[in-house]
Amino acid sequence: MANGYAAEGAALSAMQSELLKRIRVTFPLLADISHSSVALYVPERGGFALAALERPRTVYAPADPLAAGRLSDAERDRLLTEAIVSRAEARGEAGCAFPVPGPADGSPIAVVLLCPSEGDLGAAYRGKLPQIAGMLIKQGRRLLPDEQYRHISASDGIIVADGSERILFANTAAQRIYHVLGIGSLAGRRLSDPRLTQYVRRETVERERPWERELLVGNMLLALREIPLAEGPALHWRIVILSDVTELREKEQKIRMQGLLLREVHHRVKNNLQMVASLLRMQARRSGSEETRDALAESIRRVAAVSAVHEMLSRQNGGEIHILELADSLIDLVARGMASPGFALSISSEGEDIVLPSGQADHIALALSELASNAIEHAFAGRTAGRISFTASETREGVVLEMSDDGIGIPEKALSGEGFRTSLGLKIVRGLVEDDLGGSLAIENRFGTHIKILLPREQPKKGGEQPWDGSFGF
Repeated sequence: MANGYAAEGAALSAMQSELLKRIRVTFPLLADISHSSVALYVPERGGFALAALERPRTVYAPADPLAAGRLSDAERDRLLTEAIVSRAEARGEAGCAFPVPGPADGSPIAVVLLCPSEGDLGAAYRGKLPQIAGMLIKQGRRLLPDEQYRHISASDGIIVADGSERILFANTAAQRIYHVLGIGSLAGRRLSDPRLTQYVRRETVERERPWERELLVGNMLLALREIPLAEGPALHWRIVILSDVTELREKEQKIRMQGLLLREVHHRVKNNLQMVASLLRMQARRSGSEETRDALAESIRRVAAVSAVHEMLSRQNGGEIHILELADSLIDLVARGMASPGFALSISSEGEDIVLPSGQADHIALALSELASNAIEHAFAGRTAGRISFTASETREGVVLEMSDDGIGIPEKALSGEGFRTSLGLKIVRGLVEDDLGGSLAIENRFGTHIKILLPREQPKKGGEQPWDGSFGF
């Protein structure tokens, strides 16, 4: 069993299982710094069960932990049994085993097996690896943050120093990083050597990750992760992981700047749309035709719906819209513009907080605006109060958006299809939902009007993703 802790025939208590989970946290780092497959075995009737396995990412290791360490079944079982019986580390030519004492009486409840892969670690460092591994496993008995012991990549530098902080081992990546600074071999130097620290121009530490620092060294930005291995006040080893994050931080800065620029663009588009709406209002006030004023009022409302989308996008980091927030904002916007004075409209939105990409949000905003305006204009004739509700949910088929009112319902001719030919609003909604978004639209009378929109999970792509060009697909 690769990542569990229950093995057939192995009865572990809750405390024992929790202890093994804690120790398991150290496996990614242990595998990487030792170039070993790290396997956790739990005793069971007649042998051992594999409970967890971690392979290194710093060197190739086969999937089979025995092949990785060139161990035979017999040699593996010999090491595991010896570690259990002796309650001490057991070594072989192609691996070593460490017993895991239980939380109660100290009797071994599992064994950690290291199966080294091929890799040039140097004789001195390889000889000390069992000590380092044993301390790292022992350290895992405490509550440790997973992030501190996460995997490293093949391009990361590894430095291991002893209790006096004299460097015992530095891999090729670490040597390469310091070679850029004009420093030769790292072996034998101390971590506090001025020649290693003289180029540091700035150092920052995150409060949430005190074990990790970022150093501006020359023109490089280095992320430095430290794992001290100590017993009480005595420091035995210090593991240092170096990552050159210069290019990564530059990309992150570019992404942040692009996000700021995009939000500014959405803000300006919103302002321009509001200006267009203002011009249309001026034109409506000057018009002597009631029909013209009504047409301009509908155009103003549609422009305001798109403006509301850009207003939300200008306040967010990503190009995404929360559908419940959008529905609340749009229905309220339409109500304020269309409801007669003294009319009490109750608005509710509930369901899953589904996030839509900005390309969909424009279309959905216009559709919801049309549906809300139809409800306010036609559903509550002769009444002083009404209710509009909106729900959002996800199914296997896709995203389901539903809008209901408690009004007089929709005329039968609209349900039969004639309404889509005679009503510009319904025609726009159908074009947006079915043609542009590839979804489906259903309208029925259910204690008022009930509209259901189904958006498929995979949106249709016509020649690649294109921004909305203002057409409604009809």
